[in-house]
Amino acid sequence: MNESAGDTYLPHLVGALRRRWLLVLVCAIAAPAVALALALTAQKQYAAKAEILFNAPRFDQTLFGSSGGTAQDPTRDAATNLRLVDLRAVSVRTGRALGLPTDQVAGAVAVSAEGDANLASVTATWSDPAFAARLADTYVEQYIAFRRDAQRGQLRNARVVVEHQLERLTPAQRASTDGQALQDRANQLQILAALQTGDAELVSPAGVPHLPSSPRPKRDAVLGLMLGLMLGLGLALLRDRSDRRLRDADAVGRVLRAPVLGSVPLGRRMSDQRVADVFRAVHANLRYDALEHELQVLMFTSLGAADGRSAVARELAAIAAEGGSRVLLIDADLRSPSAGPGLTTVLAQGTPLHEVVQRMELAGGLLDVLAPGPDAGSPLSLLATDAMAELLERARLSHDLVIVDAPPLGTVPDAIPLARRVDGVFVVVRTRAHTADALLALRGQLDHLGVRAVGAVITGARPSARRYGAAERAPSRASEAEPVPSSTTAR
Repeated sequence: MNESAGDTYLPHLVGALRRRWLLVLVCAIAAPAVALALALTAQKQYAAKAEILFNAPRFDQTLFGSSGGTAQDPTRDAATNLRLVDLRAVSVRTGRALGLPTDQVAGAVAVSAEGDANLASVTATWSDPAFAARLADTYVEQYIAFRRDAQRGQLRNARVVVEHQLERLTPAQRASTDGQALQDRANQLQILAALQTGDAELVSPAGVPHLPSSPRPKRDAVLGLMLGLMLGLGLALLRDRSDRRLRDADAVGRVLRAPVLGSVPLGRRMSDQRVADVFRAVHANLRYDALEHELQVLMFTSLGAADGRSAVARELAAIAAEGGSRVLLIDADLRSPSAGPGLTTVLAQGTPLHEVVQRMELAGGLLDVLAPGPDAGSPLSLLATDAMAELLERARLSHDLVIVDAPPLGTVPDAIPLARRVDGVFVVVRTRAHTADALLALRGQLDHLGVRAVGAVITGARPSARRYGAAERAPSRASEAEPVPSSTTAR
């Protein structure tokens, strides 16, 4: 299960990067450019580092013969010392000594371990290199003074307790052995307080730095590039995941639950030889499908007006006609009427089909074409008439293949009556122009009508700015052929 998910994710990732490469490139260029600009315009900062040695002389052991405590844990002592160096009280003392606010001192000083358990470094960052060194040394000095004052205060308090005990003794008790021992302890505490060093010393004063620690343009540009690439990749994946547009044949076939039989461009290249080979393959697939299902009358529809539906229908009709089949192409897009007689003439006036059909002479055969005809009222009402049903039945008898170029079912309802009178529906989908939800809705409509989607052709044209009715009129063999007078039309 995991392997399958991984195998699916990698192609998706590569495809997303291929589709969104421009977004990744923009982020990869913009991020380091911004980082470099900020680095070049930022004020220079200098870092000076002083080192502290934590070294407890243990004068209590010398004076009293014992530390009076348990064994110490070096790791724990080191962590405690670092916490003490970083106390806010040290920043307060340093600020007073230098005339700086406490928060400014705390923000400019960083304390870190130097690897050994008894060493630590104090790094001060400032715009003036000499003051940075002074700040680091002053901070260490104030820490040592803070520790020394704290230790002396503790010993002073202990000596006060001992002196209070001595004051309560009589002269005879003071002269006794216990009294002399108590007096010795008071003297030792006084000496010990005077010997306190704060258990730390400045072993390496901060030198004046010559090079700034920040900004560092090269480093910032490299970090910006890495951040830009990560941001670009993330945005590309997010944009691609949120983009519901149909992008390839796999997506169209998966949503429509029908095979995608070909992929062609739109525009003048529709009549290229390579595109013709695609339509020959589509026609061959339909012929094999017809062996199992009766596919004599096919309706071509689409999601939108600029998907290239009419061009695809004409090209497939021409390929079938050149193969020797008797083909009738019916342009049922009554919202784009033609000047001469056509489908509306048959439906509204009862004109015989053979009087209005135009025969196109192709290189390898003949193609019968029925134009939309002049405007004759509501397209939906005309296509739902019994006359339309009779026309299709007569066409079944006179032709091997009938292709009905119907209006886009994803846009207008005109093709609904036709869908129930054909053997199958062929869907033309323009990639990157429609969402999976729109195609899913069209498939649901076909399912509701009980019509089978026999296949799809995807087109890759850019969206057309022309209005519906002229957007899909691309040149093809069928449209370029010379018409033969209708009197010669068979049946």
